[in-house]
Amino acid sequence: MPYRSVTTKNWLKAGLYILLTITIVAGGAALLSQFEMTGIIVWLVIAAGSMYLLVRWHANSTAYRCAACGHEFVISVFTDLISPHFFSKKYLKCPQCDKRSWATILMRSDV
Repeated sequence: MPYRSVTTKNWLKAGLYILLTITIVAGGAALLSQFEMTGIIVWLVIAAGSMYLLVRWHANSTAYRCAACGHEFVISVFTDLISPHFFSKKYLKCPQCDKRSWATILMRSDV
């Protein structure tokens, strides 16, 4: 599966999705805060669902290049959620060389 470098358009799209998620979570908190415990539970479901959709989109549209061996690979939604990251890097264990490194983010061409 071919991968490509991240473009400015990709960064803007990710930023838009993050902003949308923040808006949904914050708006839900504002609207549901008046309903006491039921509102809190509904808000938690909305917040968790929004975060899941954001992380799933990210995991399905990106791949990574190992800094140690150059191997390109994809990761699961769970790994995407729990792995430390810093802008265009994510700390991952390479499935080919088994070394942990700050892998470079790539975009999947098929998405």
